[in-house]
Amino acid sequence: MTHKNDRPRANREEEIRKIIEDTEENLNRTTEFAKEHGQALNEEEMKQIEEKNEHRKETMENLRQAIDEESE
Repeated sequence: MTHKNDRPRANREEEIRKIIEDTEENLNRTTEFAKEHGQALNEEEMKQIEEKNEHRKETMENLRQAIDEESE
């Protein structure tokens, strides 16, 4: 069966899972970077990292919901 985007659902789900994986990897990298170099970063830089990571978490949750919707 195809999705409204004319792509097979399995392919769409695979694409979404890859995006989630990449996003989680970026989240982990920036978290580690902040831990290792936090003292060298100013307050604004740390705030930006934290905001980007919050956005990444929201994105991953939204993508997981999209997978659930694809399954329906």
